[in-house]
Formats: sequence, structure tokens, C-alpha cells
Amino acid sequence: MEQDSNKQAEPEVNIYLSETPTISLFCQQSSVASLASAEAETLKTSNERYHTYQPTSTQDRGNLTFHLFTKNKDTQTDKVIKNDVQIQLDSHQLILTNSNPLERKIKHGPLDRLREDCHPLASNQWQSTPEKTLLDSSARIDFGPNSKESDQTLQQFKDFGHSLFVIERMVQQNIHLEKILAYSSPNCTSDTQNVENLLKFHCSQTFSRPVTDLSFNYQSVNFFAAAYGEVPENMLSQYQGEPSTGLICVWNILNPGQPERIIETASVPKSIVFSDGVPYLIAAGFADGSIGLYDIRNIKCECIAMSTVETGSHEGDVGEVVFQQRTDTRVRSEAIVSVAAGGRVTQWTVANGLEHKDLVTLKKLKTAGSDGDTQTLRYEDLHCVSFSTSQPNIYVVGSEDGALFVCDTQYNEDFVQKLLFHYRSVLTVKFSPIAPNWFISGSCDGSAAIWNTQRQTPVSVFYLNKANFNSISWSPISSTVFAAACSDGECRIWDVSVDSVDPIAKLSTYEKKEFTAVDWSPKLPVFIAGSTSGVVYLSKVVGIASLASGKTREEEKARFESVIQTISNQE
Repeated sequence: MEQDSNKQAEPEVNIYLSETPTISLFCQQSSVASLASAEAETLKTSNERYHTYQPTSTQDRGNLTFHLFTKNKDTQTDKVIKNDVQIQLDSHQLILTNSNPLERKIKHGPLDRLREDCHPLASNQWQSTPEKTLLDSSARIDFGPNSKESDQTLQQFKDFGHSLFVIERMVQQNIHLEKILAYSSPNCTSDTQNVENLLKFHCSQTFSRPVTDLSFNYQSVNFFAAAYGEVPENMLSQYQGEPSTGLICVWNILNPGQPERIIETASVPKSIVFSDGVPYLIAAGFADGSIGLYDIRNIKCECIAMSTVETGSHEGDVGEVVFQQRTDTRVRSEAIVSVAAGGRVTQWTVANGLEHKDLVTLKKLKTAGSDGDTQTLRYEDLHCVSFSTSQPNIYVVGSEDGALFVCDTQYNEDFVQKLLFHYRSVLTVKFSPIAPNWFISGSCDGSAAIWNTQRQTPVSVFYLNKANFNSISWSPISSTVFAAACSDGECRIWDVSVDSVDPIAKLSTYEKKEFTAVDWSPKLPVFIAGSTSGVVYLSKVVGIASLASGKTREEEKARFESVIQTISNQE
């Protein structure tokens, strides 16, 4: 009975759901019409009347009532500069990237081991970064100089060098983007002549090393080579370990912070030059009298050939090396020509190593005594040499005594002509790349002169006040413009068509270090100048009309001859 009573106390309840009819409280139909239709005026009048009656309850807004077709319109805009960057990652590196940063600790060997497999643009500026900063980073990578070597880790990071190369190139371009664009952009118009310093090229290896010579690459204008001398004794403490005696660096304009190639030499390179026909070859003359030829395609920059005493090296410092277009062969080829102390002008060819042939040996007779019967024979000490661009067999040599010798490769007995004007050492001589038979010489007596091979006296002379002409370079664009590296810490620009006496612009640095070398870009109004502090300055010349005239080579040649004729008539 109790069980039946419980069932009666809990009856089932049924719930039914139904939808009530929709009740419309208010509905106002909108009216839409085109502005061009007849109903537009009626609707506009109705809207204005309602707005007057209820001004706070209305709001104007635009409506798009027609689906219009899209149209393509061409516009002219500046080119968007993009950089495509690719980085290769393997599965092991992805696992390390996504793992817990506190659990992954990667140990690397010394960076010197990495640099053997890295691109040379991978900087070695790690020594300036505190080790604690690297240890506290999330990557937990130990780059400290006291790290333990791990060959297994190095194999896992075989692409690490390329990644460093990409990252450093991106950082350098971000830092120097405006300067790099200014380097390659057309010459801007300016009312005044000026020199704009764009970039400075230096690194820890070149610190305090004097720049001995510079050379632009004739085919790849973004590359140039720089030769460096010994580190001063008072600066040896700034280096870790024993630095090399000499240094040759190949720089890229896009990366001022680290050279593309670094060649350590056992002797100081006094002169370097890129080959015209083979852009990856560099010839160098050294202080011990040897001549070297380097191939920079490989990271290690192997020395293809090096002269020795047995194979005809010079007896003293090599003054200058140049590439000469040979005229004694049926096919076009180049030879290296060097001058040095001892009076020898030597031609080098690469066959089985470096084979030499003396083009001429310049001697000097010295007479002693009032009767003139005592004579001694000695050789001229030669400092510089330059070949004519129109006549490859004609060249000029500058000597220690201030004399200039015009010579011919087809006549090896003696010089063809001797030019006298300078009374101290001639340090630089350069043929004009545009006007044939015209060249300029610079001396440590503070004078520079423009010569013609058919005249005994200079046509135009330039003087410095208590300074030397260490290096001179003609502009390959304007026939009347040349740059001079001077010992007073200034690099001067002359344009003889504007002023035949004074420079029209100059580059001056804060340090006032002596400029030792200068060279023009083959295709741009840009030059590089090296100083005794180990810094190479890339500068652009603005405001000179002849550099932006765009004249042909023949027009520039005619303009130069006209300017020289005017100067000659004034004298």
C-alpha cells in the first residue's frame, strides 16, 4: 500500500510549446530612387519635411545603391625596393626553435672555427659583445672566447655562416640605406661645388693601419681593393695576438662594416691594382721587392703566382704596379708592369709562374770634381708609372730626383724623353683616360703639373702650401676634373675648365689624418680616398657641371683640348 501511495504522489506533467502569431508594432517602408529619376524630387521634399518636423531623430548618411564595375587605372609611382631573403632550415633546427628556451643550450666552438666555413661578410665583431649579454639571451648560445670546441655542433650549423651573411647584409643596408642610394643615384643639381662624404670603410683588422693604395674594380663598380701597411708600434696593444705585416682588403659598397675578402701578407703591399680584363685578379707590389697575383673568387684568395729573388724580384720597395695592354701578341692580353728602386721597369707575364722581362733600366751618371773627370754610375729610384690609353706602348715613369721619363716598350735601350720640372720625388703620375698624350704628375715638393708627351714644359701647374701630392687620379667622366690626395689631411678636387689654379672643392676630415691614396669610380662621380688612420672614405662630388653633362668621350676630348689651348694662350 505504501508503494502505491508514493506513485500517486508523483504524477506526470506534460508541457506543450506553441508559437504565437507575430504582432507588428510599427513598420515604415523605405523608398529608394535614383537621383536621375522623376521620383527623386518627391522623396527629397518628403525627407526635408520630416527632418523639419523631427530634426533630432534623423541623420544623413550616404548609401551605395548600385553595384558599379571595377576599373583599372594606371599610375606612375616610385619603384618599390624589395629584398628577397632565403634561409634554409632543417628539421633539427626547427625543433630547437620551438623547444623550451630554458631547456635548450647550444654550445659552439670558437668563432675562428666558424669563420672557416662562413661567408667573409660574417663579421667577427663578437669580441666587443659582453659574454654575459649572450649568456642571458633566450637563445642560450655561448660565443665566448673560452667556449669548448664541439665538432658535432659545428656540423649541425653548417648553414650558420650564410645566415650570418644575410643578417649582416640586411643590418648594414638598413643603417646606410640613404648613403648607398645617394652613391648610385644620378648627380644632384647644386649651385655650389662640394664634396659629400657618404661612407667610411674600416674594421678591427684595419685599425690604425695606413692605407698605401686603392683600386676600383673596372667591371663591378661596387667593389674596390685597399692595401694597408704595418700597425704602428704604439697601437700593437690594441690587437689580440700578433697582427700580419701587411693587409689587402676587398670592400663592397653595400657593406662598409666588413670586407668581402681579407688577404694577410708577409710584406707590406705598396701598390695594388685590379685587372681590366679579368675582374677577379689583383696584382700587388710589396716592400720586399716581390710581385704577387691573387684570385679573389675563392674566400681564401689564393696567390696564383709570387715572384722571388731567383725569378727577378726587385731589390727595393715596389713603387707601383699596373696592368698593361700588350701590343706584342696577336690576341688581346694583359701584362703586369712594375717599377721600383734600382731603375728597372719590369714586365711580368703569367705562364709557368711569373716570368719577367725588363722593358728598360734607367741609369744616371754622376759627375764629381771641378774638372768633371770623376764619374759614377747609379740607377734611378722609380716611384710611379702610367701607360697611355691610346698608345699602349708609350709610358711615363717618375723618379726619386724629380725627373719624368717618357719611354717606349719597343725601345729598351734608354728613355725616349726626359722632362724636368719637379725638384723632389715624383710620387704619382697618371695618363688621362680621355685625352691621349696628356698626363699629370704630382711631387712631394708641393707641385703638380699637366704635361703633353710632345712638349718639354708643363702646360698648367698647381701648387700646395706646405703639403705633398701623394696620389692623383683623373675622373673617367669629365676630362678636366682630377682628385688629389694631399699630406695635409685634405683631398682636393680640381676642374681646370673652371679654375686653372685653385681647387673648387675638397674633402676634409675631423682627424686631419694624411691622405695617401685616391681613385675614381669608373662610371660615377664618386671617388675613394684612404688615410693613415686606416679609414677609406667614399665621397661624391656635386655641383660640377662637367660631371653631369653626359657628353660622349669624343666631346670630352675636344673640350679638354679647348680648355688646355685657352690656358696656353693665357700664359
